[in-house]
Amino acid sequence: MKTLKKNILNKDSYIIAKNITVVIITFIVLFSLTFYIIFTDFKNELIKEAKIKYDLQTTSHSLQIKSMILNHDMKSLNKNLNEIISTNSFKTIKLSFNELIFNKEALLNNTPNFSDIKATISDVAIDIRYGSIKKLSDSYFYFVPSSFFNKDDFISIRYQAYKNNEIKNLFASFEFKDIIKEQTLSKQRVNFPFWLEYIFDYDFKNRKKELFFKDKKILTIDYILDTYNIKYEVYSFTKNLFLYAFFMFFPVLVFFRFYNYYVFKRYVTKPIHKLNSLLDDILQNKFHRIKAKEFDGTQELKQMVQKVSELSNKLASNVNELNISKETLERKKSTDTLTGLENQKIFEQDIKAMFVSSISGYVIILRLPTLKEFSSLNGSNTTDTFIENFVGIVKNIIYRFSKIDVTMYRFYGSEFAIIAKRFDNIKANQMCEAIINTTLKELSQKYKLPNNLLTIAGTPFDLYGTLNSILSSVNEAYEVAKKNPNSYHLITEEQIEHNYATLEKVVSTIIHDANFDVDYASNSYSFDDEKLVMQEVSPIIYDNNQQKLPIGSFVSIAEKLNEIITFDKLVIQKVIEYLKYSKAKHEIAINLAVDTIANKEFNRWLEEILNANKDLKKKIVFSITSYTASLHKHKFKKFVKHVNELESKVLLKRYNTNDYPLEELENIKVDYLRIDKEYTTNLSNDKIKRHKVKNILIFAQLNDMEILTDRVKSDNDYALLKRLGVYATSR
Repeated sequence: MKTLKKNILNKDSYIIAKNITVVIITFIVLFSLTFYIIFTDFKNELIKEAKIKYDLQTTSHSLQIKSMILNHDMKSLNKNLNEIISTNSFKTIKLSFNELIFNKEALLNNTPNFSDIKATISDVAIDIRYGSIKKLSDSYFYFVPSSFFNKDDFISIRYQAYKNNEIKNLFASFEFKDIIKEQTLSKQRVNFPFWLEYIFDYDFKNRKKELFFKDKKILTIDYILDTYNIKYEVYSFTKNLFLYAFFMFFPVLVFFRFYNYYVFKRYVTKPIHKLNSLLDDILQNKFHRIKAKEFDGTQELKQMVQKVSELSNKLASNVNELNISKETLERKKSTDTLTGLENQKIFEQDIKAMFVSSISGYVIILRLPTLKEFSSLNGSNTTDTFIENFVGIVKNIIYRFSKIDVTMYRFYGSEFAIIAKRFDNIKANQMCEAIINTTLKELSQKYKLPNNLLTIAGTPFDLYGTLNSILSSVNEAYEVAKKNPNSYHLITEEQIEHNYATLEKVVSTIIHDANFDVDYASNSYSFDDEKLVMQEVSPIIYDNNQQKLPIGSFVSIAEKLNEIITFDKLVIQKVIEYLKYSKAKHEIAINLAVDTIANKEFNRWLEEILNANKDLKKKIVFSITSYTASLHKHKFKKFVKHVNELESKVLLKRYNTNDYPLEELENIKVDYLRIDKEYTTNLSNDKIKRHKVKNILIFAQLNDMEILTDRVKSDNDYALLKRLGVYATSR
């Protein structure tokens, strides 16, 4: 059905995409070629003109200011510099005096309260500590600095002026330090986009001019160029060119829009969308009577609609025959029929979820130890009503403490359980106290109650534990609680955490020293010839007291300590060594943690070690539970792809369709599925289980997978699995 849907959608969509793609590519090629030719010519011409402009400006300016330098007319010089800097051609202009040569006019310009040009100048001198004055001609003088002279100091020059038989002793002050004029940037300047640097990266060299008087260099002028105006011109030209291209291409887009909307949409797109919607409904088991007359399209499309209509009718008939109240049956299997509470199976699944998500909380057991005595006191026909009332009271109390974090379960007749997520000891105690007091108070008003009606026991959720260890801890608490009637006892977090530090140290030492052995268990034998085809590696780990550590607890601690990857590497190395010396012909399954399969360094290491043992890598199967894989689908898919590339294999263990639906496995190349034992226990007497197993086998055949089962005990179940074509099983 998915293939049919995909073909229908792609057939005409491909034509639209192809036409639009051809037009767009043609336009891009033509525009790129045109842009390159026009822009290259424009850029070269702009650079040429800019160079000429900068050369002319700097040459003209340097000639303009030469007389101002000799006259030492600083007022006119500053005005001139302000004018040229305002042209925005230069960021900075720096004037550096090399030699101080001045004339009569310079002396007069820099003498306070005296400016008679007709006066005769003589006896021009300076303090001998700063240097001396030499006369170059009748009107020009040259300052020769001494070693004590500092350029930042003012120069005070003494001279005599004669006019009308009157002599005046005068002083002129000169400044010899560098002059720097910087451009004041306008706030209106545009911030150019990053792409401008890629299309226009020409680097204009700054200009330098030197002024001479006779053979002496009097001034060096550094012009730091401002290329903003040039870049702005390039930016404007490029932007206009793109706008021009857009308006040239726009009519083509309008034409395609018209064609798609009025022609293609009516006869191709609209019918396909309608058919697509119908196929979506069919995939969701929503069937319709499809009439080809309702579709305006080509003759070929109408024929396809007719065939889809026939296929829909056949599928509807088959689904109706196979749908034997699946939801009702599933609900019966997972809930208690009297109270509506979820049963022990769901309780165990929720505990697994807490292990994976590392959620804290309390696991609590409620028992009615004298239920038989209650029946004697009140009559056996009141027992069911009593249990319903009891559950209702407890659920109301739970709701007061948390609306979402507390769930109640019924295991069997007189035993119930509560998972209280994110509860600490104080809150758990308060809830248990409320349950004891409220149930006794309200039920005593309706029934005759035995002396010891209710006993409650609980333990904090142990992230390093297992389901069995948690239930064992609850039972220990129950032994304490039952000593008093209608009482409860909760183990504290401190009691559980007391052993954490010791366990962490033990686990870390074991991994660091590689101080563990491995066994090979879960022997799987083929149904065809009953040969051993696969074993599962089973690490054997002991603590300091030579007590065997549960592998689940060990892995949890190793994950917390970030040492699980090292541990998994050690296991792989031990398996490779075993395969080398044992020359085993069967495959070995190795369980890996999520942190391990997602680690890049581990995957590089895995590639190296498998390539170094090419003759063994096809005998190694990497195993992951379907529940874990479903919680980390992206990591799982990526790892499977990597293992496929390495020519090794992957096994999905404890597989059930609730964890990982078959359709989601379709595009993942998993080599083996080991079906959860719940599917194969009492298989021969359960039609629902047989139907599920058959579906899994059909899927496996279509996707080149092998199916294994786990611990089949019944001979009837074994015989049925063999007839169905299962690859192998353990017993």
